[in-house]
Amino acid sequence: MGKLSLQIKSIALEDMEKIADFIAKDNPKAAYDLLNDFYTSFDNLCLYPKMGSKSLICGQYKKRNN
Repeated sequence: MGKLSLQIKSIALEDMEKIADFIAKDNPKAAYDLLNDFYTSFDNLCLYPKMGSKSLICGQYKKRNN
């Protein structure tokens, strides 16, 4: 199986940029590292689409009984 492709919505990219801009005011390297981590995660998701937790179902979280 080849590498899958991932489409990131423009609103998500805008949010990522806003977050990085906010962080960059105090720590430009941390902002750069955060964006790099995002894109590394996206690449890994394309390479290994079954990675991650199976308890999350498309935006719905299982209710925990305490």
